[in-house]
Amino acid sequence: PIGSTAAGSPVPSSVNVLPPPPSPAPAGMMMSMMADKITVTGSRRTRTLQETPVSVVTAEEEDLGDLKLFRVPNRVNVSANGLKQVAFLNKDEVKGRFLYTGACDPYDWIDDLDDPQSAEILLVTKNEEGKGLGIALPQGQMSLFESSSRGAQLSGFTELRDYARGQDVELEIGESSQVFSQCARTKEADFDDGSRKWRKMVASITNANPHHIYVRLNLAWSGDYDIRFRGKKLRVKNGYQTVEVKIPANSTNEFRWKLRPIIDE
Repeated sequence: PIGSTAAGSPVPSSVNVLPPPPSPAPAGMMMSMMADKITVTGSRRTRTLQETPVSVVTAEEEDLGDLKLFRVPNRVNVSANGLKQVAFLNKDEVKGRFLYTGACDPYDWIDDLDDPQSAEILLVTKNEEGKGLGIALPQGQMSLFESSSRGAQLSGFTELRDYARGQDVELEIGESSQVFSQCARTKEADFDDGSRKWRKMVASITNANPHHIYVRLNLAWSGDYDIRFRGKKLRVKNGYQTVEVKIPANSTNEFRWKLRPIIDE
């Protein structure tokens, strides 16, 4: 601690230096001692795991007014050196899909925008039995693992809020490194909230994945604008008027539509 790797420790010459440690045992003897130690440790560990098997108990959901209670169905005893797990949710083969999102702003001009922005990734499903759920989902943290050639790999973390039965479940995974979008009006003229004139909009979406994807475009706030999007059905989601478009693998697609402000008279 008071020396350095270059000069060594400043040990005074007057201090009696301890004798060097004894010579190590021959290689054969050392290997035998190590093997005995590993064998004993391993056997003790094996006996411990066999004597205290891990069991998982799933709590049962109950209703108390507006509250959700989770009752452990039987008495729980934890033995010495044991482990007991209680699961609040234990569902296999839940069906879901990835959905990408991009935002549009009628106050932006497409030629003034910087580089395309990364799309947000959502893991989307529905809290119903047909999707493998159909139970109250409690709030908490969630880790997402994705299958790969090297086994399950951690894909991201997210927060799970409370979801009732029948609700759409949308979990934010993070930004994509393969999907990018730009969306704004096509003309440079300033956008006038007081005019009922239609404004032309354009969205450019790039998909660098080797498979097709679906992208949700948030076109404008619901109740603030009239929108004409040919061939697409508008849907209100989280306060936005949205459309969902399909983007083929390794391609860039453009979509055009019109909007105008809603003016209260």
